[in-house]
Formats: sequence, C-alpha cells, structure tokens
Amino acid sequence: MAQIKQLDGAKVLFKTKNDRSRCFGLVGRRRITALAICQYPDDPSVTYVFSCDRHWKVVGDLAFSSVAEAKDSALEYYGQADIQWL
Repeated sequence: MAQIKQLDGAKVLFKTKNDRSRCFGLVGRRRITALAICQYPDDPSVTYVFSCDRHWKVVGDLAFSSVAEAKDSALEYYGQADIQWL
C-alpha cells in the first residue's frame, strides 16, 4: 500500500485502501477509489474528507469541524455501511 502522508499540502490523518474494485462514487467520469481525512497545518480547526482517484489525485473534498464528524459524515455521504480507516 502506498505511503501517502500528504495530499494537496494537507497532512493525511486517516485513509482507506485505494482499491480499484471499490467505488465511492464518480466525479465527472473519474471513479473515487479512496478517501482520506486530512488537515492543513495552518488551519487544524477544519478537517477534510478528500475523495481520490486510483492515483491518489484529489477530485473532491468535504469540510468538517472535527475528525469524528468527518468519519461519521463520510459514512452517510458516500452511502457506506462501514468505512475501514487506516
């Protein structure tokens, strides 16, 4: 598994496996195969859920006020019963 420590300059706190067989949805014609919970060092009061393609390119984001809120909201937003965060 790739060691992803930063995405778009934000520190990766949690991530899912980037599995081509998994689909969290589409952005245009790009398939979302992974999610990452991140914070920018200059503003840790905002926590983001980044949606990523198979190359870990960020194709969308959602902002939250905490890691717990980000995790809970990701389940609902992406229509998942469970998300395995690493």
